[in-house]
Amino acid sequence: MGRHVPLRYEARCRLQKEKLDAAVRELVLVCGKVGGILEIYAFGSYARDSVAAESDLDALIIRETEERRVRREDDIRALLRAPVDFDLLVITPYERIHVLPQNPMGRHILAEARLLHRYPHQEGQ
Repeated sequence: MGRHVPLRYEARCRLQKEKLDAAVRELVLVCGKVGGILEIYAFGSYARDSVAAESDLDALIIRETEERRVRREDDIRALLRAPVDFDLLVITPYERIHVLPQNPMGRHILAEARLLHRYPHQEGQ
């Protein structure tokens, strides 16, 4: 016999999904304001459509940048205000093609990644 999940938990999951949907909209707007962003993907529970009450937003951001990896998300995080936790992975197009597929976690992220937004290419970015 299946385990009964209290309605309260299901309601909390629905509320978290709504918060994450709003966070995605905010992330798309914020990334449109900073330079070099090409694409945003979701991975993790949001991409799998299995949001739990404590889920965060896992986002893979493809960005043309010369910044060191530890600095690539600073300007994005500074503008985010959504009341959810973000786990941002900001990589270059080269890393998307040549680095991420070379490790198990990277392959897992790529396998479940769901495109959230693609920005039009602009000269000078």
